[in-house]
Amino acid sequence: MPENLLFLRYQCTDDTALAVQSMGLETCEEILNEDLDMLLNYCKMCKLKRNQSKRESMMLEQQID
Repeated sequence: MPENLLFLRYQCTDDTALAVQSMGLETCEEILNEDLDMLLNYCKMCKLKRNQSKRESMMLEQQID
């Protein structure tokens, strides 16, 4: 697994979760897109397949007054 990714990576057996935190949604999107590209390249290099049906995403937002 690439070590130079910008996101937080959690792994358990064959599952991988990615997490990123930022004050701006655009920044989160940029970081995740860059890191997903690196992760996909890693999967191709190691001949790993992703299960598209198990892909999920979630966004949590905290209101700051």
